[in-house]
Amino acid sequence: SGGSASGAPLLDHDSLCAACNDGGLLLCCDGCTSAFHFQCAGLARPPPDSEEWVCDLCQGERAREVLLRSKLEAREAALARQAEEEGW
Repeated sequence: SGGSASGAPLLDHDSLCAACNDGGLLLCCDGCTSAFHFQCAGLARPPPDSEEWVCDLCQGERAREVLLRSKLEAREAALARQAEEEGW
């Protein structure tokens, strides 16, 4: 993959698997420079080139960003309601 399907810039990926530190045919993360054998990434087969694939670390980062964004939006909505109730 490597980012071309999503229009993102291509990254200069590692030449060794981040899990086993061996070379060979590697699957490149679309979120960072890590690369993995698809088996080392826990995949039964490589994903289609047209699909974005991110490693577990990047998935965790994205999930954390979504959670933080959600909390921030909830806080902003609560502050807006409070301001409206208090006539700010």
